[in-house]
Amino acid sequence: MNKTLKYISPAKSFTEALPLGNGSLGAMVYGGVPEEKITLNYDTFWSGTGHREEKEIDSSTLEQARKLIFEEKFWEAEEYMKKNMLGFYNESYMPLGILSYVFEKVDEPKEYVRFLDLENAIFTSKFKNHETEYISKMFISNPAKALVIKITANGMDKLDLKVKLDSEVQHTIKTEKDCCLYVSGNAPSNVQPNYVACENPIVYDEKNPGMAFCCYLQVTHKGGTVSADLDGLKIQEAEEVVFYLTAADGYKKYNQRIETNPEVCEKSCGNQIQKLNSKTYKELEEEHIADYQSVYKNVSLELEEIENDLPTDERLKRVQNGKQDLGVVMSVFPL
Repeated sequence: MNKTLKYISPAKSFTEALPLGNGSLGAMVYGGVPEEKITLNYDTFWSGTGHREEKEIDSSTLEQARKLIFEEKFWEAEEYMKKNMLGFYNESYMPLGILSYVFEKVDEPKEYVRFLDLENAIFTSKFKNHETEYISKMFISNPAKALVIKITANGMDKLDLKVKLDSEVQHTIKTEKDCCLYVSGNAPSNVQPNYVACENPIVYDEKNPGMAFCCYLQVTHKGGTVSADLDGLKIQEAEEVVFYLTAADGYKKYNQRIETNPEVCEKSCGNQIQKLNSKTYKELEEEHIADYQSVYKNVSLELEEIENDLPTDERLKRVQNGKQDLGVVMSVFPL
């Protein structure tokens, strides 16, 4: 069975990036060189205050709308319903954050490849520069509730990385010791749809704030040094680094008020990081694979296929041009 999505160049857009997720925390990985960008989201992170009163419609208003429709006065009925029956627009799903890092010593990457292992839900990218091979592996663990990234440099050169954690939502960036970085804040109190003409489509109301959130990043390293400031983390002369990223927002339950204090989310992320510290990268990876495969291996599709090592985008083009590729069919099946 074809179990790998493979590409020989970094993603140029969101639709070319490869997805990771655990049902709550999600990431789109671009595999960029020398700068990698990973966009993050969280399943319950929305704008809004969570306690807006909905519009109540009495029976007489409904009867008038029906009367206009039965009289075939459709334009009048539409205008009447817009004015008297429509409630507020839905709030908007919010982007959580952006994790990015730059390989400072890399100038001419060669033999580049990135791939997503569908059987293990692990993203890997590889390239060479100055006879040093750089390998990045990452996954989002459901048991650990975290994004885990391991980057290694095999060769004469070591890892020099500049790491940033950011968000498109109003936020504050903080550091903790020299190995931790976190971004926290609040979603907008109200966001109007992009198809509605409005002078202030995004509103942050300090007296009535939106949902709190936090992304928390911790780095461990083999060799070299790590330092932190508000511009991010700076890693120098390391042989290997491992990133652990946890996230939290202020959603509780559908019938409970949202949390608006970012410090509560910061504490939740920090507690989850502390739990991760009791395990090695290998233990987290093995735990992740076992958990993922308990679902993934419940069903499979096997078709006769010819071994094909072409990049996935080239294979898709061949299929679009009428060529048969059963491996592409099988790679789509588990999605």
